[in-house]
Formats: sequence, C-alpha cells, structure tokens
Amino acid sequence: MTLEFFGIYTTRFNDIANKSPPDQTRISYIIKKLLEDEGGYPYGLTRALIVAYGETKFSNTIAKEAKCPFLEAKRVLRAYLNSVKEKEILLTGAEAVSILLIKNKVSHVFAYPGTSELVFCDALLRTPNITLINGRGDKESAFMAAGGSSLLSSKSVALLHGARGGTNAAGAIADARRNEIGTVFIIGLPSTSSSKYLPPHGESDLISTLGKFVKYAWEITDLPPPAPLINKSHNKAKAFISVIIKAIRESRSFPVGPTIVGIPQDAFERRLIPLEYVQNINISTPVISMNHNELKKVSRIIKNKKHPVILVDDFLYKNIYAKPALQQFAEKLRAPILQVAYRRGPMLFESTAQKYNPYFVGQYDGDNPYHKKLMSETDLLITIEDRNAYERVVGALPKCVKIAITSNPLMTIKNGYLTDSDMLLSGNPVTKMRELLKVIPPKKDSINIFKKYCKSVSGQRQSKSSVFKYTKMRNMISSELAKIFTQLRQPILVDDSQMFGGLLSQYYDLFPKKLRVFGDHGAFIGGGMAYAAGLAYSNTEANVFCTIGDQSFTNAFQALAFISQEQVPVVYIICNNGKSVSLMKQIHYQDKSAFDSGNHRFLNNVPKMSYTDIAKSFGIRSHQIVVDPDRVSFSLAQQHLRSAFQSAAKVQCPVVIELILPSNQTAWEGIWAIKGNETTKS
Repeated sequence: MTLEFFGIYTTRFNDIANKSPPDQTRISYIIKKLLEDEGGYPYGLTRALIVAYGETKFSNTIAKEAKCPFLEAKRVLRAYLNSVKEKEILLTGAEAVSILLIKNKVSHVFAYPGTSELVFCDALLRTPNITLINGRGDKESAFMAAGGSSLLSSKSVALLHGARGGTNAAGAIADARRNEIGTVFIIGLPSTSSSKYLPPHGESDLISTLGKFVKYAWEITDLPPPAPLINKSHNKAKAFISVIIKAIRESRSFPVGPTIVGIPQDAFERRLIPLEYVQNINISTPVISMNHNELKKVSRIIKNKKHPVILVDDFLYKNIYAKPALQQFAEKLRAPILQVAYRRGPMLFESTAQKYNPYFVGQYDGDNPYHKKLMSETDLLITIEDRNAYERVVGALPKCVKIAITSNPLMTIKNGYLTDSDMLLSGNPVTKMRELLKVIPPKKDSINIFKKYCKSVSGQRQSKSSVFKYTKMRNMISSELAKIFTQLRQPILVDDSQMFGGLLSQYYDLFPKKLRVFGDHGAFIGGGMAYAAGLAYSNTEANVFCTIGDQSFTNAFQALAFISQEQVPVVYIICNNGKSVSLMKQIHYQDKSAFDSGNHRFLNNVPKMSYTDIAKSFGIRSHQIVVDPDRVSFSLAQQHLRSAFQSAAKVQCPVVIELILPSNQTAWEGIWAIKGNETTKS
C-alpha cells in the first residue's frame, strides 16, 4: 500500500519531506502537512480514507515512506487525529461524491471535462480503486460508461461538461436508456452565482431537458452554506448526499436505466459535506417478492393449461442467471420457448440454441409452419421481458390468456396485447420465474417426449442467397468467428451493424454457449466502437469483439483516440460493403427507380476514405481482407480471415479487421425485412 491509497500524491509527499526539519519533530511535521491544506484545514478525502482503511495501515505506510519507526508514526498520527475530530471535518462536494462512488463499487469514470469539473477530476485521481480516464469525447465517454456498466450496473460512470457535454452526448444518453443500461451521467454545471448569465457551458433547463432521456435526473441547486457557517445537521448537506445515492440506486433498480446528476462548479469546490454524512452509507436495492394473492391468481391461470408457450425478448439475458432459470421454468411448464426476432435495423442480439436449452425452438418466425402451429394451438402465452412484441415485429399474437413477466411494465404494456383478463408480473424476471416454480403443478407427461417434440419443431431461420457462392461466404464468416469465440475464455460480441449483424444472427446456432452478445435497441449508428471500448476497459477479464458497419465507423472513429491511448484490447470487425445496402434495399422495395436505380452515389461510402488507414494513423494494428467471392477465391479468403481472427485474439491491444464484402443485393438476399409483420396472423 502506498500513500496514494490515502489520496496523497507521491510528489506532494516528497516536497513536504524535503522541507521537513531533520530532528525529532520531523514525523510530526510531515503528518500535519500531509493531512492539512495550505490554510491549515484538514484534507477531508485523506481523513475519510484513513477511516476506511485504518490508522494502522496509514501509520505503516507513512513510516516506510518517511523512514521512521512505525510506533512513532502511529503515536503522532493518533495525537493529531485526537486534535481534529472527524465530526468537525467538512468534505468538498468533489470529495464527497468520490467517496460515495468507491463505497458503491464504481470502478471507472470516463470523462471529457471542462473548467467546471477539474476539481472533481483531481479528487477522483486521488481516490483509490477508481480509474479516471479521458474519454477524448463527450458521446464517446457516455458510450464508454454504458459499455463499462453492461455486465454490472453503474460499474462505470461518465463525467460530462455542462451544455457542451450534455447535448453532444444526448444520443448516447438516450441509447443507454433504450438498452436499459444502468449508469450515471454526472454533468458539471456553471457555478450557482454565474448560471443565470448562461455562460458557454450553461443552458436553460439543461438537466430537466436531458432528463427526458433517462430514468431519473436531478440538478443540485440549493447548496449548504460554506464552512465554517454550516450547521452539522443541515438538511441541505444531507439532501446533496441523498441525490447522489438516489442516482446510483435508481440506475441499479428495476427497470434498470441511466440517471443524470447536474452538479455546479462551486458545489464541487466548496467544503459543504460533514465527513460523518458519507460514512456507513447503505445503497442496496430491495427485493420485492410476489404476494400470496398474485401467486394464487397465477396458479389458477396456469392450472389445466395444455399448450403453454413462452415468448422471450433478449432483455432477459442481461441477467446472468436468466438462462438456467428459463430452462427450469419451461421444463416445469412443458412450454416451448420462442424468442422475439428482429428482421430489420439492428438484428443481432443475445439468444440461445436448442443444443444448450432443449426447450428453445428458435427465433419466432411467423412464416415458419411449426411456429405458426405452436401459436395457433397455445392456450397460455407467457411473455418474459418483452419490449417489442408488437404486431409490426412479431405479427398478431394469439387471443389466448397471457401472463407478462417484465422488469419494465411500461415498455411491455405499450405493445397492446394485454387485456383485463391477463396478468402482468413486475420485477426481477428471474426472481419471478423462481417464485412461480413453487406454484406450477407437476406435469405427468414424459419430459423426454417433450424434449423430442421441441427438437422436432425447432429451427434457425437461415435465408440463402440465390447464388451459392454468397451463401458459402456467409457461412464461412460466421463459422470462423464462432471458432474464435469457442477458443476464448469469456467472449463478448458488441454489434454495431445492421446487415452484418443480420447475417450473423442467422448463424447464431454456431456460437458457443458462453458467448455474451450486446446489440443496440437504440439503433445509434456508430455507438458500438466506444461502447465496446468501455466494456473491455472496465472488464479486463473479457475478450471483446465488435462488429461494426462501414456507416457506423464513419460516425464512430473519434473513439479511436481513447482506444489507441489506452491500448484497449478490442477486435473491431468492419463490414465494408461499399454502401448502405439496407437503405438501398428498403427504397428499392418502394421504388426501383429511386436514386437513379441505385446508381447515384448518395448512399455510397466516401470514395477515398480508408478505414484501415484511419486506424493505422492512431497506431492501431489493421488488416484489410477481401472476402467478396467475386474478387477472391473462397479458400484464400478463408485462409486470410482465419489468420486475422486468430492473431487478433492473441494480442492484448486493439485490432481493426476490415472485411471487403459484396455490395450487390443478391449477396444480401433474405437479410433485412422490407416490410413489417402487421399482416402475419397467428
């Protein structure tokens, strides 16, 4: 342990030690100077950290650094601490927030600061177990915080600069909300004395306006009086703490989502918060169980149902315990599992496969005769974590009785299939399934027969190009990627593509059970690069890949500054098919003559823009591989692709792999639904 664990820079200690007297008062001089500022006021952050880690550890550390006896250092420290009681010490707002963050296991802060946030940044740098990183961009920092919180809510947070940072990052903030990622966006504001004049980083109603994109937003405006006028029991100081606590708690409670706190510059800089107020903070979220009446009602609904079907949305898989719980739930119910499928826009999201869950029968396809039969015969439909099971996405759902299990009731209710006779269970879906297992009556039919039935009706939708070489290309890319994922310990795939993600989604059965997938329900074209970087940087044990479209790269490559700076080990796979194939496909369905029958350059990529050259200019390893079967042999493309994937997976640094793919529509047949499912009836 070093002095930096107690918020003391090594350079500051050296400066004080060099000026200390060479006699028996030396250790007293050093300790007093280390624990006080130039005005003689105690450093609140250091005192808080001494309380957290213990006097013995601090005494041992200072004794080693100052080269004095441990017992002498301990005696002098105790004498000093007795002279200045903890309850008399005030923390700056920056120090208080920093302490609250480490107490609640926030490990990373991605920042793109301005003047308002500099004091807070310094406090974070002096706070142990928190890594402060310059995200090199507003929306980039916001996406990185979201990515860093994908596996554990609010593990990472973002620090943004006023109106510049908040408005520039608004798309990323809204995207985090749509994907239900729990993180906190801390926005530094002009000081309370200058905010009414609207300086460049000020804006009227900034926090309340951005608050429309998040779960909870609060602006701290009413500050406690400055030291030494503050009353130690002042409600304003407690209110300051409660706002920060609520922001973290709300980001982690169901429905999970981002929060915003606006903090003025003078709130960061002034001593406002008694040290005792940040001790023993409890921020745990309560677990809400189903009541007896709910369980009885569910039991009555389930009783005597012969053909239950489960329809899940990928939001369920955010919970690492969801897949085994879902399998147990389906087994007890004897219910086949279907998953909401996305056929346009972002299409690649986490799923499972029949070989991993014997009751999973595939991504729901209204054109699949087996799926249609399941839906037409069901007498009980249970939706779990539904967000988008409305008619355009899934077609008309059956008229049978329904139970909806959801952590976000509003996003489920909006889809319009629930009636007064149906039931909605709100809360942690894994907890709900486990509770329902207790009231589901045992089935008499053979579980092995049911497994065989599920296998007989299962199937991965796998559209093919009318030209075999393109189908072979699709299979080769997916297979080589699956092989790499299988070799890795903790593979994670972030998808920021559309057509490429749609291609991979049709080969999901090839992917290993351990793969985690994070798609983008917000459809922010270009967020994945920073998102994947934040995920990898905050979770060093993960093996992160990011599939990204060529249009996404154009809107994303500012993130390469951070990725290069920190040498973040992410493998970026760029799908370069020369143009926005999805948009061209859509407009041609509506009007074949549009955009000069597809010959106009409006939807084409920038002619002289090289993705690999851009990456190389940041010092990032880059490969360009031609996979287009019209330009290279299959065997050569496979050889180069396999080599690039394998080498990228072995190195602990960023890698960009650009795939040159065909742009003609035939190569992408069956990917991207040109119309919705409103006319598909169950």
